[in-house]
Amino acid sequence: MARTKSSATRADATAVGALTPGLTASLNRTTRAKLTIIAVAAAAALAGALVGSPASANVIFTLGNNPQPNEENILFQAPQTGLTVTGATNMTNVPVFFSTLTGQQLLQNSQGQADILQNVPMPAQNSALTSMDINLTAPNFTAGVGVPNPVLGFTDFIMNPLNGSGTATVTAFDNFGQTFTYPLGNGQNYLTLTTANGEVITDVQIKVAGGSFIEFKQPRISGVCRIGAGNCNPVPPIPEPASLGLLGTALAGLGIFMQRRRRKI
Repeated sequence: MARTKSSATRADATAVGALTPGLTASLNRTTRAKLTIIAVAAAAALAGALVGSPASANVIFTLGNNPQPNEENILFQAPQTGLTVTGATNMTNVPVFFSTLTGQQLLQNSQGQADILQNVPMPAQNSALTSMDINLTAPNFTAGVGVPNPVLGFTDFIMNPLNGSGTATVTAFDNFGQTFTYPLGNGQNYLTLTTANGEVITDVQIKVAGGSFIEFKQPRISGVCRIGAGNCNPVPPIPEPASLGLLGTALAGLGIFMQRRRRKI
Protein backbone atom coordinates (compact mmCIF):
# COMPACT_ATOMS: atom_id res chain seq x y z
CA MET A 1 0.00 0.00 0.00
CA ALA A 2 1.30 3.46 -0.86
CA ARG A 3 2.54 5.60 2.02
CA THR A 4 0.29 8.65 2.44
CA LYS A 5 1.56 12.14 3.14
CA SER A 6 -0.11 12.24 6.55
CA SER A 7 1.42 8.92 7.67
CA ALA A 8 4.85 10.08 6.52
CA THR A 9 4.44 13.27 8.50
CA ARG A 10 3.53 11.30 11.65
CA ALA A 11 6.57 9.04 11.23
CA ASP A 12 8.79 12.02 10.69
CA ALA A 13 7.45 13.72 13.80
CA THR A 14 8.08 10.57 15.84
CA ALA A 15 11.71 10.40 14.67
CA VAL A 16 12.29 14.07 15.42
CA GLY A 17 10.60 13.77 18.80
CA ALA A 18 12.96 10.90 19.74
CA LEU A 19 15.94 13.14 18.97
CA THR A 20 14.66 16.38 20.51
CA PRO A 21 11.49 16.06 22.63
CA GLY A 22 9.05 18.95 22.42
CA LEU A 23 9.35 19.64 18.71
CA THR A 24 6.08 19.50 16.82
CA ALA A 25 5.29 17.12 14.03
CA SER A 26 5.23 19.95 11.52
CA LEU A 27 9.02 19.94 11.05
CA ASN A 28 10.01 18.98 7.53
CA ARG A 29 12.88 16.82 6.34
CA THR A 30 15.27 19.76 5.91
CA THR A 31 14.77 20.89 9.51
CA ARG A 32 15.27 17.33 10.76
CA ALA A 33 18.54 17.05 8.84
CA LYS A 34 19.81 20.29 10.36
CA LEU A 35 18.92 19.10 13.87
CA THR A 36 20.70 15.81 13.29
CA ILE A 37 23.85 17.64 12.21
CA ILE A 38 23.66 19.92 15.26
CA ALA A 39 23.20 16.94 17.63
CA VAL A 40 26.15 15.05 16.14
CA ALA A 41 28.33 18.16 16.32
CA ALA A 42 27.38 18.76 19.94
CA ALA A 43 28.22 15.15 20.86
CA ALA A 44 31.56 15.40 19.07
CA ALA A 45 32.36 18.68 20.82
CA LEU A 46 31.54 17.15 24.21
CA ALA A 47 33.72 14.12 23.49
CA GLY A 48 36.56 16.38 22.35
CA ALA A 49 36.28 18.46 25.50
CA LEU A 50 36.49 15.36 27.66
CA VAL A 51 39.47 13.98 25.78
CA GLY A 52 41.27 17.31 25.52
CA SER A 53 40.85 18.37 29.14
CA PRO A 54 43.98 18.14 31.37
CA ALA A 55 44.33 14.71 32.94
CA SER A 56 44.32 14.54 36.74
CA ALA A 57 46.33 11.31 36.77
CA ASN A 58 49.76 12.90 36.40
CA VAL A 59 51.56 10.24 38.44
CA ILE A 60 52.11 6.98 36.60
CA PHE A 61 52.62 3.75 38.55
CA THR A 62 54.45 1.00 36.65
CA LEU A 63 55.26 -2.41 38.08
CA GLY A 64 58.92 -3.35 37.77
CA ASN A 65 62.33 -1.71 37.91
CA ASN A 66 62.32 0.95 35.18
CA PRO A 67 65.40 3.23 35.43
CA GLN A 68 64.86 6.93 34.66
CA PRO A 69 67.19 9.65 33.29
CA ASN A 70 69.56 11.29 35.82
CA GLU A 71 68.64 8.73 38.44
CA GLU A 72 70.27 9.08 41.88
CA ASN A 73 71.01 6.55 44.58
CA ILE A 74 70.24 7.41 48.20
CA LEU A 75 73.33 6.92 50.33
CA PHE A 76 74.05 6.72 54.05
CA GLN A 77 77.44 7.77 55.45
CA ALA A 78 77.11 5.50 58.51
CA PRO A 79 74.67 3.07 60.14
CA GLN A 80 71.58 4.69 61.70
CA THR A 81 68.67 3.72 63.93
CA GLY A 82 65.59 5.61 65.02
CA LEU A 83 62.05 6.55 64.11
CA THR A 84 63.57 8.52 61.21
CA VAL A 85 66.76 7.71 59.32
CA THR A 86 68.30 10.17 56.88
CA GLY A 87 70.29 9.53 53.72
CA ALA A 88 71.23 11.86 50.87
CA THR A 89 71.10 11.75 47.10
CA ASN A 90 74.48 10.85 45.62
CA MET A 91 74.66 13.66 43.01
CA THR A 92 72.62 16.58 44.39
CA ASN A 93 73.34 15.80 48.08
CA VAL A 94 69.72 16.45 49.08
CA PRO A 95 68.61 14.87 52.41
CA VAL A 96 66.06 12.06 52.08
CA PHE A 97 64.06 11.15 55.18
CA PHE A 98 62.64 7.69 55.87
CA SER A 99 60.14 6.98 58.65
CA THR A 100 57.18 4.67 59.25
CA LEU A 101 53.52 5.59 59.67
CA THR A 102 53.11 3.15 62.57
CA GLY A 103 55.96 4.19 64.90
CA GLN A 104 58.30 1.31 64.05
CA GLN A 105 62.00 1.78 64.78
CA LEU A 106 64.17 1.71 61.67
CA LEU A 107 67.66 0.37 61.04
CA GLN A 108 70.08 1.32 58.26
CA ASN A 109 72.66 -1.32 59.00
CA SER A 110 75.71 -0.03 57.14
CA GLN A 111 77.27 2.73 55.11
CA GLY A 112 76.22 2.81 51.46
CA GLN A 113 72.96 2.53 49.57
CA ALA A 114 69.69 2.71 51.49
CA ASP A 115 68.69 -0.74 52.73
CA ILE A 116 66.29 -0.15 55.61
CA LEU A 117 64.92 -2.76 58.01
CA GLN A 118 62.91 -2.75 61.20
CA ASN A 119 65.17 -2.29 64.21
CA VAL A 120 64.08 -5.32 66.24
CA PRO A 121 65.30 -6.07 69.79
CA MET A 122 67.61 -8.94 70.61
CA PRO A 123 67.40 -11.89 70.43
CA ALA A 124 67.19 -11.30 66.72
CA GLN A 125 63.77 -11.44 65.18
CA ASN A 126 62.64 -11.03 61.62
CA SER A 127 62.12 -7.50 60.39
CA ALA A 128 58.44 -6.90 59.59
CA LEU A 129 57.84 -3.39 58.25
CA THR A 130 54.22 -2.46 57.61
CA SER A 131 54.70 1.06 56.25
CA MET A 132 57.22 3.59 55.00
CA ASP A 133 57.17 7.33 54.37
CA ILE A 134 59.73 9.01 52.10
CA ASN A 135 60.13 12.76 51.71
CA LEU A 136 62.82 15.38 51.14
CA THR A 137 61.82 17.95 53.76
CA ALA A 138 61.46 16.65 57.31
CA PRO A 139 59.04 18.53 59.64
CA ASN A 140 61.86 19.56 62.02
CA PHE A 141 64.55 20.09 59.39
CA THR A 142 66.13 23.57 59.38
CA ALA A 143 68.22 24.71 56.44
CA GLY A 144 70.05 27.28 58.58
CA VAL A 145 69.54 30.20 60.92
CA GLY A 146 67.01 32.53 59.34
CA VAL A 147 66.73 30.32 56.26
CA PRO A 148 63.27 28.86 55.54
CA ASN A 149 63.01 25.15 54.95
CA PRO A 150 63.13 24.45 51.22
CA VAL A 151 60.05 22.84 49.71
CA LEU A 152 61.54 20.03 47.69
CA GLY A 153 59.97 17.58 45.28
CA PHE A 154 60.92 14.97 42.71
CA THR A 155 59.54 13.59 39.48
CA ASP A 156 60.44 9.89 39.64
CA PHE A 157 60.90 7.27 42.35
CA ILE A 158 61.70 3.55 42.31
CA MET A 159 60.98 1.44 45.38
CA ASN A 160 61.41 -2.20 46.33
CA PRO A 161 59.70 -3.46 49.50
CA LEU A 162 61.64 -6.69 49.44
CA ASN A 163 60.30 -10.09 50.55
CA GLY A 164 56.77 -9.11 51.40
CA SER A 165 53.25 -10.39 51.80
CA GLY A 166 49.81 -8.84 51.81
CA THR A 167 48.65 -5.87 49.75
CA ALA A 168 50.63 -2.62 49.48
CA THR A 169 48.87 0.69 48.93
CA VAL A 170 51.26 3.34 47.62
CA THR A 171 50.26 7.01 47.78
CA ALA A 172 52.11 9.69 45.83
CA PHE A 173 51.38 13.13 47.23
CA ASP A 174 51.06 15.74 44.50
CA ASN A 175 48.01 17.89 43.76
CA PHE A 176 45.72 14.88 43.98
CA GLY A 177 47.19 12.30 46.38
CA GLN A 178 47.05 9.44 43.88
CA THR A 179 47.19 5.82 45.02
CA PHE A 180 48.15 2.47 43.57
CA THR A 181 47.60 -0.98 45.08
CA TYR A 182 49.57 -4.14 44.30
CA PRO A 183 50.25 -7.49 45.99
CA LEU A 184 53.63 -8.14 47.63
CA GLY A 185 55.40 -11.46 47.20
CA ASN A 186 58.57 -13.18 48.26
CA GLY A 187 61.56 -11.62 46.49
CA GLN A 188 61.62 -8.40 44.47
CA ASN A 189 58.57 -6.09 44.56
CA TYR A 190 59.72 -3.19 42.38
CA LEU A 191 57.40 -0.30 41.62
CA THR A 192 58.34 2.71 39.47
CA LEU A 193 56.62 6.09 39.92
CA THR A 194 56.96 8.66 37.14
CA THR A 195 55.18 11.95 36.44
CA ALA A 196 53.75 13.81 33.46
CA ASN A 197 52.45 17.29 32.59
CA GLY A 198 54.88 19.05 34.92
CA GLU A 199 53.65 17.22 38.03
CA VAL A 200 55.94 16.99 41.08
CA ILE A 201 55.77 14.50 43.95
CA THR A 202 56.49 15.76 47.47
CA ASP A 203 55.96 12.59 49.51
CA VAL A 204 55.56 8.84 48.94
CA GLN A 205 53.91 6.54 51.46
CA ILE A 206 53.46 2.78 51.43
CA LYS A 207 51.06 0.91 53.73
CA VAL A 208 50.68 -2.88 53.84
CA ALA A 209 47.44 -4.63 54.75
CA GLY A 210 47.43 -8.27 55.72
CA GLY A 211 51.22 -8.65 55.72
CA SER A 212 54.56 -6.85 55.83
CA PHE A 213 57.94 -6.61 54.09
CA ILE A 214 61.40 -7.36 55.43
CA GLU A 215 63.38 -4.44 54.02
CA PHE A 216 63.07 -1.31 51.91
CA LYS A 217 65.78 -2.07 49.39
CA GLN A 218 67.90 0.48 47.49
CA PRO A 219 65.29 3.08 46.47
CA ARG A 220 66.27 5.51 43.71
CA ILE A 221 65.08 9.00 42.88
CA SER A 222 65.34 11.51 40.04
CA GLY A 223 64.16 14.99 39.10
CA VAL A 224 64.90 16.53 42.51
CA CYS A 225 63.81 20.17 42.47
CA ARG A 226 62.90 23.20 44.61
CA ILE A 227 59.24 24.07 44.29
CA GLY A 228 58.60 27.73 43.49
CA ALA A 229 55.76 29.83 42.16
CA GLY A 230 54.40 27.84 39.26
CA ASN A 231 57.56 25.79 38.65
CA CYS A 232 60.09 23.46 40.21
CA ASN A 233 63.72 24.42 39.76
CA PRO A 234 66.12 21.46 39.38
CA VAL A 235 68.72 21.09 42.12
CA PRO A 236 72.13 21.15 40.38
CA PRO A 237 74.56 18.28 40.96
CA ILE A 238 77.38 18.94 43.41
CA PRO A 239 80.85 18.23 41.95
CA GLU A 240 82.53 15.19 43.45
CA PRO A 241 85.74 15.73 45.48
CA ALA A 242 87.82 14.21 42.68
CA SER A 243 86.35 16.68 40.21
CA LEU A 244 87.04 19.57 42.58
CA GLY A 245 90.62 18.34 42.98
CA LEU A 246 91.15 18.30 39.23
CA LEU A 247 89.66 21.77 38.94
CA GLY A 248 91.97 23.05 41.68
CA THR A 249 95.01 21.55 39.98
CA ALA A 250 94.03 23.09 36.67
CA LEU A 251 93.54 26.52 38.24
CA ALA A 252 96.90 26.30 40.05
CA GLY A 253 98.63 25.36 36.80
CA LEU A 254 96.97 28.26 35.02
CA GLY A 255 98.12 30.63 37.76
CA ILE A 256 101.75 29.46 37.46
CA PHE A 257 101.62 29.83 33.67
CA MET A 258 100.28 33.39 33.90
CA GLN A 259 102.96 34.39 36.43
CA ARG A 260 105.78 33.07 34.17
CA ARG A 261 104.28 34.82 31.19
CA ARG A 262 104.18 38.16 33.03
CA ARG A 263 107.83 37.77 34.06
CA LYS A 264 108.88 37.20 30.43
CA ILE A 265 106.98 40.28 29.32
